[in-house]
Amino acid sequence: MRAAKAMVAQAVELAAAPNLNIDAVRELQRQWQTEAQSVPMDRRHEQKLWDAFRKPLDEAFARKTQQRERVQHQLSARDQAVLDASKVLEAANHSGDAAQIQAALDGLQQALQAQQAPVAAEPVAAAPRQRRQKRLQQMRLL
Repeated sequence: MRAAKAMVAQAVELAAAPNLNIDAVRELQRQWQTEAQSVPMDRRHEQKLWDAFRKPLDEAFARKTQQRERVQHQLSARDQAVLDASKVLEAANHSGDAAQIQAALDGLQQALQAQQAPVAAEPVAAAPRQRRQKRLQQMRLL
């Protein structure tokens, strides 16, 4: 029982960390399972301890999911800004007006620079980065 309470405290500590250590969480969950199988306990008491163990970890995973979604939304908005700016440039090219083309080109350059600026402290997944690079390459062909 002391081990279970210590694991609850460790779960709270892991969940409070700014960067969730997934490997440490998995190891702690594995330890919990081993302990639960080796030490018989009253079912109600075991369930209370389990709930206390899971709550901070569930909250930490929810925060991590929210952060990921926020980053994805920011990337989507940045990508859309680049696409919009490229459409404005394309329209300006069709008009043939040099001042309009230059202004649209400046707008696209600003959108590209904003897109490359860091979004958050959390690293961006490789797949969205690859899609963004492919779109940039396509826009350069315009």
